[in-house]
Amino acid sequence: MRAIDVLTAGSLLCIAGCGTSAPPRAGEPAGTAAEHKKLGTILPDKRRACFCDVSIDPDFLHGFQHRDVLQLELQGNNYIKSMMTMLWNAVSKGGGAGHPFERYVFGEISENYRRVYEASTKSNYAKRQLVCDALSGMTEPYLVRKNDEYRSLSNG
Repeated sequence: MRAIDVLTAGSLLCIAGCGTSAPPRAGEPAGTAAEHKKLGTILPDKRRACFCDVSIDPDFLHGFQHRDVLQLELQGNNYIKSMMTMLWNAVSKGGGAGHPFERYVFGEISENYRRVYEASTKSNYAKRQLVCDALSGMTEPYLVRKNDEYRSLSNG
């Protein structure tokens, strides 16, 4: 296992566990293993807080700023911007016959989203809402697959 994987896993455990249970009252034990399992925590509150304190800084410095993480974020950013551009062009041109690529992309937007848009005034706000709805309804694998498909079909 690479160091970045260990560091990132440590932060995820820390973030997932922080704040899931109330701290024990004065004089009470931190809790039993069964109680922590029930609450979804791995470490008692005091140990979890200490773990969080020591794992966040190294994760930020060596995990979230790692070249692989930054590259992945950049790729995701590029996919989202590319898809937004294609969706905006499709919605702006209204899926007209003179624009076959945009008509194809517009036709790929969920029928429910298109129905709401068609019933609207088709203002710039409605167009933006349609693009946001279409994009926010996509899972990451679907976004990547559709972006690659649309790029292979576009002229530009």
